[in-house]
Amino acid sequence: NANAMDLKDKVKFVFADASKYKEFNGINVVYMYNPFQEEVMNKVEQNLRRHAGKTLVVYNKPLYGHLFKDKGWSVLHEQNMQHNKAGKPSFDPDLQTQIFSFGFENGPNAP
Repeated sequence: NANAMDLKDKVKFVFADASKYKEFNGINVVYMYNPFQEEVMNKVEQNLRRHAGKTLVVYNKPLYGHLFKDKGWSVLHEQNMQHNKAGKPSFDPDLQTQIFSFGFENGPNAP
């Protein structure tokens, strides 16, 4: 809750058509948990690339993460594995996370 965390003036939650939204400004952080089928996700990626400027996308359960990779987004982080009870690596798509960036000349931490 943004109010409880005193983020009301720092965070903006938007409920809109993600494939058409254009009112971005500054550095944008977009969080998604596998929200769309591939056709819609492709439109969302195009919209972000065209209109959002500097953008970080945190994409959990990224079934269509390749759409971002294939269009030139930088991959900042990928988490694909977890360990089962025996301590051996195992794959669980629900726990997979990818973080992408776009619009930063030298990465999001550059001055």
